[in-house]
Amino acid sequence: MAIEATMLDLVDMQFSALQTLLEIRAEVNFLSGLSLAMVATRDQAIVSVFSDLATSSNGRLEDALDLLGTSAAGAVVVDDLRAIADTLATATSRGPGTFVDRDMILATRQSADATLSTAVDDMVFDLTIAADDATTANRDTIESLFDTDVAFLTTLLEIKARLGEVVADCNRSGCRRGANG
Repeated sequence: MAIEATMLDLVDMQFSALQTLLEIRAEVNFLSGLSLAMVATRDQAIVSVFSDLATSSNGRLEDALDLLGTSAAGAVVVDDLRAIADTLATATSRGPGTFVDRDMILATRQSADATLSTAVDDMVFDLTIAADDATTANRDTIESLFDTDVAFLTTLLEIKARLGEVVADCNRSGCRRGANG
């Protein structure tokens, strides 16, 4: 049971948080690129497509931030990332011909990268430690299993083998039910 709990924590919690951080990084990069492309584009059809893409990306980013906020590792950075997401949402929701400061978009992207890089590095470090702890805990659990449960099963098999020998000896010597009485 301890092995299952360890694997559940690693896979469902810690790897999930790392995946969410990486998804957030992808959405932030995508929104930064869309923001810059929207500033440079005058074609209304292209701006409309970019706007639709930004709306979808902002939704995915908000969902990922909500999920990240539920993890212990994510709670540390989620407020900073929400501020970055808000800045990018504002930059991508402006209408055509509206001034958007490219330097502000690049600074926001750089801030996001610094925050996410630190969070990803911390998460990878935590995962390394957790995997090492899981290895130790699992080794201890398996050793305990061998020392107790497998030893008990081995004893039962020895008893069964000896019982089989007694029955065989009895059959060879004529000890049958009712033969002695």
